[in-house]
Amino acid sequence: MTNQLLAYARGGLQKPEPVNLNEIIRSVLRMLRRTTPPQIEMVTVLGEDLPAIIADPTQIEHVVMNLCLNAIQASLPPSEIKISTAEEILKHRRAKLLELEKGRFICIRVEDHGCGMDTETVERIFEPFFSTKIMGRGMGLAAALGIVHSHNGQIRAESTPGGGTTMSVWLPAAKEEAVFRSARPQTEWEEPPQGSETVLVIDDDEAVARTVEQILSSLGYCVVSHTDADDATAFMDTNFEDINLVLMNLNIPKCSSDEMLERIKQRCPHAPVLLASGFDDRAAFTRLIEKGAVGYVNKPFSMMILAKAIRKALDERPESVTHADRQ
Repeated sequence: MTNQLLAYARGGLQKPEPVNLNEIIRSVLRMLRRTTPPQIEMVTVLGEDLPAIIADPTQIEHVVMNLCLNAIQASLPPSEIKISTAEEILKHRRAKLLELEKGRFICIRVEDHGCGMDTETVERIFEPFFSTKIMGRGMGLAAALGIVHSHNGQIRAESTPGGGTTMSVWLPAAKEEAVFRSARPQTEWEEPPQGSETVLVIDDDEAVARTVEQILSSLGYCVVSHTDADDATAFMDTNFEDINLVLMNLNIPKCSSDEMLERIKQRCPHAPVLLASGFDDRAAFTRLIEKGAVGYVNKPFSMMILAKAIRKALDERPESVTHADRQ
């Protein structure tokens, strides 16, 4: 399990294309503003006419989401979080300091005025499994670091106790001839499908579970998340009639994915099971779909991919299957 999480933290599978960073930031903030306390203001200062970067848009969205969520969790209302982008030309000395090649970069900064961190904590925040949160797994920033490094970029943190934190990410700008293949005018942004059903999320990574909970809650769903197989099973035992869909990660401590799927089928035969994994494990996906799962999504997934997969699974439920079928 440790080897898999570390491999995921180094970036995973990528589908690079020309990406507009401002567009990704706007998309993430549309979702986060729905669940962020109104006393925490999200301010954007986005550079104009920025060059593209060549990157996997889903992975970069994961990085932006993680940085913004951390800033929100560190902030006490009333407060302000500033998200900015700018082009920077890194010359030899500055590039060497950041351990980058000299050249054109796009810099993303997320600044909060929260509790801040001391020097010792700042030096450890990118370590896998290190977390300042009581329930944290410590993989969020480790994964962000791996993704940024896999894109030939860099990430740095500056913080002081009581003085807030600034997270900065540098990503190399694409050559001038690069064209945004995926870019769309802001007015044509597609609204993700919404719903009101109850979704049970079973994921061993607390940070991932909370992020999914934020995403689906912002889309109208009632979301319950568990990181332990036995806790999830106990919840299903007493709330099976209310569960409309289960989103299940392949790796759950103390329980194989096959056994977890069987527990769900026994207790919630009416609820479709959607699989998730940080690895493109087609053999496992195929085996579990043959046993009754309805589909899968690869991590890190974008809000749109997850929203469409959830909505599709719910809309395609057989009408004849209801909670009365539970035996």
